[in-house]
Amino acid sequence: MVTKLSLKMKSIPNEEKKEYGKFLNEIKNEVTEKFEVQEQAHTATAQIFSAIIAVDDDEKFLKYISEHCYNNEQQFQLARKLINDEISKLKENIKRFRTKDILSENRLNSMTVTELLGYNYQTDGSSKTQHKLPKRFTESLPNDVTLGRIINGESVSYELLRKTLMLLRFNNFYSEAQNDDEKIIAQNLMDFYEELNNMLISCGFAQLYICHPFDCLILYCANSFDPIDALYCVNNYGRN
Repeated sequence: MVTKLSLKMKSIPNEEKKEYGKFLNEIKNEVTEKFEVQEQAHTATAQIFSAIIAVDDDEKFLKYISEHCYNNEQQFQLARKLINDEISKLKENIKRFRTKDILSENRLNSMTVTELLGYNYQTDGSSKTQHKLPKRFTESLPNDVTLGRIINGESVSYELLRKTLMLLRFNNFYSEAQNDDEKIIAQNLMDFYEELNNMLISCGFAQLYICHPFDCLILYCANSFDPIDALYCVNNYGRN
């Protein structure tokens, strides 16, 4: 679609475009250095676009940028909150079935990873490669260390956050679901798909994409009588 803005940009000489790019980088650096977390920062693209188009002078533009932008600490703030909520739910389920054990937080974190993947990464997975599964499925899976980083609010990759959220929601959803027959399996799959997709979009992550190996295998496992066990079988097949 050709917009007034795109026409204006085409009419600007290349040298001026370069100068404009330098100007924006300077603004970014200046704002990042002085950045303060903004609880009410705009996050919707349409909302940001409308606000910027309405700005008619440099001072207002700089003020808007400083008040409505994210730095690395604030990015995916909602995702981190949802992940921690899902981790809490999973840990409660672990405690329910391990009432006789005294579990430290580190031990709970390790058991959480085991519940998600079906194997103990720390003792079994650190030296093994998964040649049978696509790299885009096996890379950036959570482990004891990276899960701790997420919980502590430390910097981690986009892919790790997205996969961890998906695995947690998958496990918590199907721990409660009853997949008794094919009709119920299909309905649960649709409910899970919609719920997870909405969660991903709300966090600023890519929505579910059937051609992505990780997304595809998660949905494949969900379409079974025992989705959690199906995922464990997929992971262990890739490791053996």
